[in-house]
Amino acid sequence: MNKATMVSIKRIIFAIFNSIFFILGLAVLGVGVYVVVKDDHWIQILKGDDKSLIQAPTILIAAGVFVALIGFFGCVGAWKQNAKCLITYAILVFCVFLLEIAAGIYTLKQKGQVQKHLKAGVQRAIQMSYGKSDEHADKALKEAVDWFQKNLHCCGSKSPADWKKSVWYKNMKKPTIIVPSSCCVKETKGCNGGNSTKALGNKIFTKGCVEQGWNLAQKNMRMIVNVAVGVGVIQLLGIVCAILLCREIKSYDAL
Repeated sequence: MNKATMVSIKRIIFAIFNSIFFILGLAVLGVGVYVVVKDDHWIQILKGDDKSLIQAPTILIAAGVFVALIGFFGCVGAWKQNAKCLITYAILVFCVFLLEIAAGIYTLKQKGQVQKHLKAGVQRAIQMSYGKSDEHADKALKEAVDWFQKNLHCCGSKSPADWKKSVWYKNMKKPTIIVPSSCCVKETKGCNGGNSTKALGNKIFTKGCVEQGWNLAQKNMRMIVNVAVGVGVIQLLGIVCAILLCREIKSYDAL
């Protein structure tokens, strides 16, 4: 197999790899936009507090744009045998690699702050904001708290008993309703009514939303770090391949 054929094969493989890279970038961009538009529950709960946790969608959008751009340069450079595009590709990949390492370190360093502000945001939302009188009601925040309780299988900030200390309970016209219906394991009529939260037993979720929210936040942060490391390794391989292909193209052109 002659040198020209080897270059062509490597060029095609590299182009296919970066086509997939480009598509993944668009997919990540789409997910980021969808989360920003459709899922603002974290934003509502943490309103006024630290935004470290809810910056993930913005990071996804930026990452998607960069990855798609990188894939484009890689495809063009390989397909057209353009050394400049390949060099641009390698530089961009290296820059994103450094940003991902920085983002991973930042995420790990922010764990304490995220936990602190998550706790404050959930407690404020449940005890002070949820169920205010109609003229002051925040529908989006109410929906966010209900979403948290239903999807994270939690009730109250630390426990279901927290609802009896809330503005919502004080404004209730039925004192026998002691937790919102979103606390119910299965939402049925009367599932949230009784003399005490203990009497409701397994009809309602018993874990607090601070604990469950923190578990979810930690899971998301671990995922960000793991993805950053995994993608970083792939990117380093991409840099090496781009440099080697660029050298072969230049060597072939010099013949």
